[in-house]
Amino acid sequence: NSLPGYFDLRQVKIEKKEEAGKSTPVFWQIFYYFPSGSEIQITDGEYDNLQIQPRGTKVVWKAYPIQGHAEIFLYDAGNKEKKQISINNSSNDDPILTDDGRVVWRGWDAQLGTWNIYFYNGSETVRISNTAEGALWPSIAGDVITWQERSSGVWQIMAYNISTHRPWLITGDSNNNEHPQTDGRNIVWQKETSENFHDIFIYDLKTERLWNLSKKDSGDKV
Repeated sequence: NSLPGYFDLRQVKIEKKEEAGKSTPVFWQIFYYFPSGSEIQITDGEYDNLQIQPRGTKVVWKAYPIQGHAEIFLYDAGNKEKKQISINNSSNDDPILTDDGRVVWRGWDAQLGTWNIYFYNGSETVRISNTAEGALWPSIAGDVITWQERSSGVWQIMAYNISTHRPWLITGDSNNNEHPQTDGRNIVWQKETSENFHDIFIYDLKTERLWNLSKKDSGDKV
């Protein structure tokens, strides 16, 4: 069997398979299961392969431990190529794969001593955030990447234009803004308004308008 032209999430699984008579460590590996019941093993390294995410002809995942930390790998069923796309020689987590094979994730920046956001554009990997306080929760759609980044102890929402390579600040207030998601046109996130309470905000990237979805009358321009 050869792999299909697209991956079905229901048929891509991680499993541990012990071999009879062997006492060597068993690791989580990635398998593709065909409707007929046959299988193809995608990974075979002596490390666990986790956080799998298939899209189209590609699968991305986190492999751990490799020299003591986690790395991000991408497999393309079209050319049967598997490659490591993380470049920071440190921990990496939460990869997100788009339909056209781009990947965004958070990686540990040993030089700055915190998490930063990394982006694989289909040919090379670049770090798109540059903070010493931490960057988490990346999301990608269309030409936009968004994430939350700590500044002066407060979580703010950042955005990045893939075409222009331009990052910019969406929020800038004194409340924590967290868990952003984007569809390429809008960014939505939760803002901490008081202890244990949050409002949901949405920002229109085209019109630069901001709405508090938790309230009826809103639409202030940023």
